[in-house]
Amino acid sequence: RLGDRVHVTGRLDDDELAAAYSGARAFCFPSIWEGFGLPVLEAMAYGAPVVTSAGTCMAEVTGDAGLLADPASPREIADRLAEAVGPAHDELARAGRERSRTFTWDACAAAHTEVYHALIGGAV
Repeated sequence: RLGDRVHVTGRLDDDELAAAYSGARAFCFPSIWEGFGLPVLEAMAYGAPVVTSAGTCMAEVTGDAGLLADPASPREIADRLAEAVGPAHDELARAGRERSRTFTWDACAAAHTEVYHALIGGAV
């Protein structure tokens, strides 16, 4: 019943992926387990409102800039998607762009350095 409203793209190169994120009205990523959630961060950076999984690390990535749903509940995912493409769209897009800017390689390196220092008892 979805006909031409759903497109299965397969792997996209970087330019195609950027175009897909930029043109998306919303990005849905109902993952059960992720190490970090880079696709969610990428989508937010391009201004696509995000719907992703509650109860996973995705909440840490999205903060208040994304909508969370039970990944095992199609109804809850659909409700959050309707919210993401509705009146909340523009605010979610803005919040996602802003949130994504807090994830830098410098911040990543600093966080790793903190962990390593804690593991060795602060000794360098």
